[in-house]
Amino acid sequence: MSKRKVFPAAALSVAACFLFNPNVSTVDVLPDFIGYLFILYALRHLVSFVPYMAAAADAFRKLFYITLLKLPALFLMLTLASERVTITLFSLVFAILELVFLYPAFQNLFEGLFYLGERFDCPAALRAERLRGGVDSIRTMTFLFITAKAVLSTLPDFAFLPSYDPLTGKGFTVTTTQYVFLLSIAFVLCLILGIVWLGYTLPYFNSLARDKGVKDLVSPYCEDLPQRESRRLRLSLPFFLFAAAVVFSVDLVFDNTPVPPTYLGAGLFLALAVLLFFTTEKRRIPMLSVTASYFVTTILFTHFRSRFFATFTLADLTRFPMGYYQNPEAAAAYLPVLLLSALSELLFLACFILLGLALIDLGQKGKPTLSPDTYEGRQQAREGQEERKKNVLCLVFAVLSALTSFAYTLLSQYNERVDMQPGYGGTAFYIPLFAGFWILPLVFSAALAVDTVLLASARTKRLWREHEATPPDYDV
Repeated sequence: MSKRKVFPAAALSVAACFLFNPNVSTVDVLPDFIGYLFILYALRHLVSFVPYMAAAADAFRKLFYITLLKLPALFLMLTLASERVTITLFSLVFAILELVFLYPAFQNLFEGLFYLGERFDCPAALRAERLRGGVDSIRTMTFLFITAKAVLSTLPDFAFLPSYDPLTGKGFTVTTTQYVFLLSIAFVLCLILGIVWLGYTLPYFNSLARDKGVKDLVSPYCEDLPQRESRRLRLSLPFFLFAAAVVFSVDLVFDNTPVPPTYLGAGLFLALAVLLFFTTEKRRIPMLSVTASYFVTTILFTHFRSRFFATFTLADLTRFPMGYYQNPEAAAAYLPVLLLSALSELLFLACFILLGLALIDLGQKGKPTLSPDTYEGRQQAREGQEERKKNVLCLVFAVLSALTSFAYTLLSQYNERVDMQPGYGGTAFYIPLFAGFWILPLVFSAALAVDTVLLASARTKRLWREHEATPPDYDV
């Protein structure tokens, strides 16, 4: 094993190059989540034997997910851009969330580097010869930069808060030119500060990468760290793919467009089935066939749904009192949407059950069955009973999510005719009978996603402990 792999400090320099650039509202030209990914890569072994690094890695991991969410959030923000205040709301929320985790992340990172320098004879971690204040000045500059970056990313968007009232003639509305001017000023200021921050951090991180103590660093547990990391990945990847697939299956629809597309979750289910095909012996062919069918069905459903809304609206599905459709062509175009919706929800449940059972078997593989007459056996039985209750609750959420999702597609075609007063430009207009029903599939699918993520995380950590994938004193 190459000793350099214990702490690849050069990855911190690469991360700094992704983090120094300004954010324009929620737009990030050099995505910050890539920078956080490099930091996590650099710290992945240190978390097991260097204090503070576990807390730092945990905060940077949360930042990775938060900044990754900017991609779908940007799409959602553009969808709602008719209300310009939503831009302010989105940028402010992300700025606050990032600062909440950035402060402890960098604080623990520097504290961990100080410990590394003192305990493991890595002098480069304790000094910065080019700076009068040493490493403390780098830490201070880092806090100044991350604060300014968050503030300047959202401050120009506050120009959308004032509005002009045409009735009273009071107030004002910022024009696009004025908004771009404010953005440009904030961008330039943050860019200058980011370049200065790079001037502080890059020499420090580069000296860490060249330090002999860092190069010779080994774990005090004398472990084969790459082997432990490989074991952790092998145990956690199936649960991660399952949880990610459920998260990407959340029923969130904006302007008749699912966000994210359903086929992304189906693709992750298929990837998990392929992985389990080579690592398990049970239900291999059914898992592959069902997940592949689900993936194809979601693509077809998305296609026919998009084609329907490109030509028609739900109001075109209104029926006359005798039961005939107002627009038979719209009804014919909506029929495959209904059929594919029913089929995709059934296949979703089949994927969820088959893959869930495979993960349960994976978690029980190699686990001895203890006698119920012993204390350990009774404890094992109680734990098994609690796990079964959690599994049943998760399945209930999956069933409710699938049923309400199809029900929403079915009920969306029912509209009510509202007659207007004589002289109105149109004789009538149509309103949906179940306009608020969309909240039910969203709530149940979101509850399913949260429950699945929590279960997957807890069982992954339990497997790490059982297979000794973590050092004795590191509590995951």
